Amino acid sequence: MKIKERLIDEYRNLKMHDINGFNKIMENLEVYLNENGSDTQLELVLHMARTRKINYLGASIESYFEAAKPAIDMLLTTDDGFFEIEAIAAMLHSAESYELSKRLMQKALNALDTKFADHENCELTKLLVFSNMSYRLLHSRFYDKEDPTEIKKLFDHCIKSGITICKKRGTNSLILKIILLARQAVFYEDFVKLSETLLELKALRNSSAFKATQDEIVEFYNKISIVPPTEIVNIFMGHQIMRRREQLGLSREELAVKVRTEPQYVGALERGRRGLSLSSLMTYVKALEVDYNYMLSSFSQPFEDITTNPEILQMREIVSSLPENSKLHALEYLKIFALLFNYRK
Repeated sequence: MKIKERLIDEYRNLKMHDINGFNKIMENLEVYLNENGSDTQLELVLHMARTRKINYLGASIESYFEAAKPAIDMLLTTDDGFFEIEAIAAMLHSAESYELSKRLMQKALNALDTKFADHENCELTKLLVFSNMSYRLLHSRFYDKEDPTEIKKLFDHCIKSGITICKKRGTNSLILKIILLARQAVFYEDFVKLSETLLELKALRNSSAFKATQDEIVEFYNKISIVPPTEIVNIFMGHQIMRRREQLGLSREELAVKVRTEPQYVGALERGRRGLSLSSLMTYVKALEVDYNYMLSSFSQPFEDITTNPEILQMREIVSSLPENSKLHALEYLKIFALLFNYRK
């Protein structure tokens, strides 16, 4: 295999959170370009790798869009083969503006329907186009000052077309089908459907897919500034319990013994069918050897964000009068109480 093809394949095979892998491929690309001169495809790969790395490091949305600009500029002006269409599909949700994302989508779909219609990866790439565009349109739904009717029409097209392809592919695309349905529920603020969809996804036991969807939904709640329904909080907390239990190598029966309950109840918690009281939550925190932030990591606010509240300051004053050996426990108790109360408002 030629060095160029190998570098592109290495980029394609990078794992989602493999930061060392991103650093290595970027270093290799820069060395190759310095030694061999300009190459449109490899320069595009370099820009895409930088964009993905910034995204996975959790940088601001502004930094992410800024990093994506060089790659998107190249995609709008190059048309050398199927790789560029794949790149458009991958970068669709990175477009800063609604109009720019539409242009990229149309270019990719036109090529897939004409020039590359017979390509073996045509259908998969179309599915990626619809999937990433649906994500970008969620951003437009809550951020962009565009015609909501047009956004809705395009979003519905992406979801319907994406699900059609998923159904054709059967179990190979079941997870993506559920993710598309979850986005649809988010778009229309259908909380009941969203809970049902999350439970479906959770039942498939794909932690990375569930976590990615979880992050999208948390972002959605932050955008519209409302408290998530108890059902959704329970689903996310159940996921954290299951994840930590498996990390510790505990069976449900063993965890049930540690928290003095029945394995069936632990199972109901992990599936999101039941919730935890404050006292029960403290028991699980101790049994799973985590802190409270782990259990409520999806929606929790930093404790410092609420300490300007006079009542909270008064509570801290009371805590400060306690003996040293009891202060930490009291502060943690107040912290988790404040978070749970915020969820139930």
